Amino acid sequence: MISSYFCMSVSGMNYYACLPMLSLLILTPFAKSEAAKKAKISLYFVTWWALNVVFNIYNKKVLNAYPYPWLTLTLSLACGSLMMLISWATGITKTPKTDIEFWKTLFPVAVAHTIGHVAATVSISKVAVSFTHVNKRGEPAFSALVSRFLLGETFPVPVYLSLLPIIGGCALAAVTKLNFNMIGFMGAMTSNLAFVFRNIFSKGHEREVC
Repeated sequence: MISSYFCMSVSGMNYYACLPMLSLLILTPFAKSEAAKKAKISLYFVTWWALNVVFNIYNKKVLNAYPYPWLTLTLSLACGSLMMLISWATGITKTPKTDIEFWKTLFPVAVAHTIGHVAATVSISKVAVSFTHVNKRGEPAFSALVSRFLLGETFPVPVYLSLLPIIGGCALAAVTKLNFNMIGFMGAMTSNLAFVFRNIFSKGHEREVC
């Protein structure tokens, strides 16, 4: 839980990512039963999905009117960090206790997340939101490749076969795009790769904790 909050603050996950804390505060007293725990997790997913959709739509509107993705991104990340600081200062969420080792572990996760978020925002500024997110669905393929060639991890053949429709869909979306933009396309691909490394770094930390 601590690392989740810090990822939002340090790496700058947008202000919309902080809002599910409200769900946590509401449901915590009722989370004693297994059904309540499942309901809480489901609410997290629905809340994340809904706010993600709203954020992407309004982010695209802002970028259409004010085509400066780096400044827009900086302000967005600053809002997210400010909300976390306020939540800690007011006691809405408990202020985490950290040490230098924690920051060393968190740093690569935060850097990878930031790169991925920056690349996705730049991509959205150049192409349609739908095009960016169709290509970002290629993240499982990137994950499989990185795991195979950098980590030496292999998966069953059915797993690799299941990636073919994803790769085919991304390729079809890119080829049939009438106003194809290379910066937008590369931004989405860079975001995929960065988020894969973020997940790898996060899982590595989880193994150390366990």
